[in-house]
Amino acid sequence: MTGIELYINQQLCDIENPKEFSVYLKRQLLNPSELSTKDAQRSYDITLPASATNNAIFGYINTEEVRGKFARLYDAHLLVGGVKIFDGKFKLSEIAKTYYKGNLGIPAQKTVKDIFAEKMMNEAGNWEIDFEDQTWITKYNTGEYDKNKYGDISPCIFPLVLYGLLPKKPLDAEKGIYTDKELLDEYVDFKRDNFPPSVNCLKMLETIFKNEGLNLGGSAFNDERLTNLYMSYKNPTEYEMPWNYGTLGQMGIRGDWSNYVKRPSPLLGTFVERKFKRNEPEDGHALYAVDMLNSTNTTPQIYANTGNNITTENGKTTITIPYTGLYKIHFTSSFTLHHQAINGVLNENPRIIDIGSNYQKNNETIYHYENLEERRFEIKVMRDRFDDDAFNLEKVQYDNVFYRNNLEQDKWEASKIQYFPQPGPQSVNFIDPAQNANLLCGFSFGSNYENYNPTEENGRYCNIMATSGGQSWSDTKVRSYSAVASPPYMEAKYVNNKWEYTTHKDMFYVNMINSRNEVVTMEWMMKPKTWSWGEVMQVVKLEKGEKITVISNSDEGVHYRWDGRSKPEAYNHGWLHHSIDYNLYIEAFQYNDDWLKIDNEGKSIEGTVMDYSESNDTIVNKLNLIRFLPSNVKINDWIDNFCKAFNLDLIQTTGDTFELNTKQKRILNTSSIINLDNKTDVNSNRRNTSLGLPASYELGFSINTNEEGFIKSKSGDTENGDTGGGLYETGSPENKRVNQASNFSYNWFKTIKDNSTEENYNLPIISEKEPWERTNSGDYADMLNKKYSNLAQRFWYKKDNEIYPTSIDGGVKIEAGLVSNEYNGSNPIKLHYKNEEHSILDNYFALMADADNQYTTVECYLTPKEYSRVDNSWVQFNNDLYYVAEIDGYDPMNRKKASLKLIRKSV
Repeated sequence: MTGIELYINQQLCDIENPKEFSVYLKRQLLNPSELSTKDAQRSYDITLPASATNNAIFGYINTEEVRGKFARLYDAHLLVGGVKIFDGKFKLSEIAKTYYKGNLGIPAQKTVKDIFAEKMMNEAGNWEIDFEDQTWITKYNTGEYDKNKYGDISPCIFPLVLYGLLPKKPLDAEKGIYTDKELLDEYVDFKRDNFPPSVNCLKMLETIFKNEGLNLGGSAFNDERLTNLYMSYKNPTEYEMPWNYGTLGQMGIRGDWSNYVKRPSPLLGTFVERKFKRNEPEDGHALYAVDMLNSTNTTPQIYANTGNNITTENGKTTITIPYTGLYKIHFTSSFTLHHQAINGVLNENPRIIDIGSNYQKNNETIYHYENLEERRFEIKVMRDRFDDDAFNLEKVQYDNVFYRNNLEQDKWEASKIQYFPQPGPQSVNFIDPAQNANLLCGFSFGSNYENYNPTEENGRYCNIMATSGGQSWSDTKVRSYSAVASPPYMEAKYVNNKWEYTTHKDMFYVNMINSRNEVVTMEWMMKPKTWSWGEVMQVVKLEKGEKITVISNSDEGVHYRWDGRSKPEAYNHGWLHHSIDYNLYIEAFQYNDDWLKIDNEGKSIEGTVMDYSESNDTIVNKLNLIRFLPSNVKINDWIDNFCKAFNLDLIQTTGDTFELNTKQKRILNTSSIINLDNKTDVNSNRRNTSLGLPASYELGFSINTNEEGFIKSKSGDTENGDTGGGLYETGSPENKRVNQASNFSYNWFKTIKDNSTEENYNLPIISEKEPWERTNSGDYADMLNKKYSNLAQRFWYKKDNEIYPTSIDGGVKIEAGLVSNEYNGSNPIKLHYKNEEHSILDNYFALMADADNQYTTVECYLTPKEYSRVDNSWVQFNNDLYYVAEIDGYDPMNRKKASLKLIRKSV
């Protein structure tokens, strides 16, 4: 008799009398009512004796004290006559003193949900690719990237996709008129966010598994239709695309400005600043305000602008913050009051006054000796917080105040403790949002008798200004998240008719190391305080799209006249002649604002240190493609739906290895036939039963019927748009219908005309209908704000050798990718489920739509070798070929016939 051997955990089990040992196997290979093939194996109950060998194999669990007896699966192999007919697991179901009872089976493999749990797609680690600047978009679209590093198939492309209307500048800004919505022309204003990366599906999955310490292979990776497949970008519309802002977030600008500049020749006159405002704040001291990036007497020099975040248009320079996060700001400035450079007074509009001027007029002396001890000057970096009026020069005021509205204290209230910045070159006056919510940092040069820091007893009258990082003392809801290194404030108490100053424990103490903050002053020509210089380093949270500028303001100067006898009186008012040099560098620093260790009171959290020199977590010269993946889609959900869309099978082959396999068709070996006609033991009483086919199969995508692509796909009067799906009637009288749809969408296209070439381009459209259904171009501005990157993902293929040349971010030339729903390689495919050649259905699904067919059930003996190859062999019965759908009750010892359920091969 043929020997039977059962191995559990690689050890041969005792089975007592082989003649009496029984194993009956059941195996299902095909169920035509389902959409895919399968191979499920199990045995009926097996009983093993509680011998010394078996007790050792099972770990002596047949004692009462052992817990978790049934929580383990054991590796199991069944061999008959040296032929392995089963390779799987053994699971105990009953334990007695004299025996063990259990079942052989292949348990469900560990699912991706067990591995990735609740992890979102954009949380799957790192997937970095080289990406120095926007021009690298072209490299990946044209195959000019490093193929030694990334392979012949690009890890991503950057296609031209309509996630809403084409971004355009107005044809007539005053009237709000734009050119046609379906026209590519010179008014299109693309930004990098219009070209998010479209990642390669299989390369993405391979990376996600690798980041989890797992290997992913399988037949899918040998299928060109899948290896060349890309997917669209999907994220909430407010999600900020994580470009490599370590590179693209560097902004540097410098300038030197004066309110009065001599021309090369006296015949040409002079340059007097024309873009200014003269204001009269509530304190009664008139001031002059200028926007340094929008003035007539200087042209800012842009020296760092890799992301084209600094733009100049119509003479105005604008700095735009590219993403929300922490930024480093390094700001330096020098200030000079000019002494007798224009011989007293220049009667322009505005009047320019030199300090130290002294001349005679009508027997009177006209003089001016004001300096930084009498007049105030500020230069400050400002943010707009999306307020169009934030940089309105008519609203500029002095911010370097030490009382309301900056601090919750009134001047010289002797009955209350007051607080002031410490004196010295590192002195920082933190500005509360109630005083100026738009100020970031800057310098105050000078003072006057009404507003100064009383702790400054050495006459410095200059200090750093920076926005407070805490909550406002007032009821304003505005807060800045900011840090500038600062010693703690001074505490002032009025004792014995005088003010005494001591250092407060920690008020506004900011512990940030490796940053430089300083203000210095110098004397010039025996006239003190006519020159100052300052440097400040700040870390602050800024919002994507905010505008940044540099504003200066200065006190009005006064000329006095004196006849030598009476009291001097004011004679001329004007703008004090001065110059300012500045250098502003802004650098993307951290995506997450947790780096800031500032409490609600604006001081360092106790026991923490911030290091300004710490490396950025914003990537330099790289892109992390993982962070472009959907932030609100779980990894396991995406994989499940991907497998559903292309009828793939994800299986675990070993502890750390998975395979992604295609299972579209059961390929049988034509040379391997199990011939039942040659067996005399086949039961002639065969039985026929219904296949139980459903009435129809319906495969497709998840369809948003409000999308522009679906609406425009409707033909004639029908309400049925193109869904990319298919309905397949089987002819079966059953009422059952099989429906399957993944959560991916069908990919529609919209024809857009290029105005310069007259060529039409079919571009993917991922947009609802609202922005496109209105024909009046006057609504273009409102509709531009509607973006639809949150709609369902869809798939496409890169068009070989087809690109669209354009420019982004104010002039960076790129070649945008173009995509298609078809792949025309050796194995073509069309990305729909229609009943057509090369469709997804045709390529990956095996539907048995033959309602005239049926099951044929016969009983016979099979040898172990025949049983081991039933999964890839035909069965011949009555000279016809059959599929094996199911085997039940197979006895490898051939004491009992097995039942074979067969399906006749259709012609």
